[in-house]
Amino acid sequence: MKTLKSLYLLIFLFTLLFTTSCESTEPCEEDNTGTVIIENTNSDYSLHFYKSNSVVRGNGDLVIEPQSKGSITLPAGSYSTYLKLFTGSCNPDTGRCLISWELIDDDKEIELSSCEDLNLIY
Repeated sequence: MKTLKSLYLLIFLFTLLFTTSCESTEPCEEDNTGTVIIENTNSDYSLHFYKSNSVVRGNGDLVIEPQSKGSITLPAGSYSTYLKLFTGSCNPDTGRCLISWELIDDDKEIELSSCEDLNLIY
């Protein structure tokens, strides 16, 4: 009887060992993605981030409001990026807008690794 209990205990321990694992994978490892974190230090204008193959007009792939941070998750790899500051304004009384942009970083190359947090400050 003692041998049978020991056998059951041994089987239970092996089952527990193989069904629960100490290793866990992060979602970014499974998806092979990283995160670009951008801080906009400008106090007046929003910053627009464009990644490779984006249309560099209008809103970017990520828009960061003045004096704030934003992030975008992208597949790991190399990117040509553009950063533009929207310096235009709109008159709420007339509804008319002056559209103007200031190019901050033209054709900046970034390399993003899996699970990497890449911080950019402008």
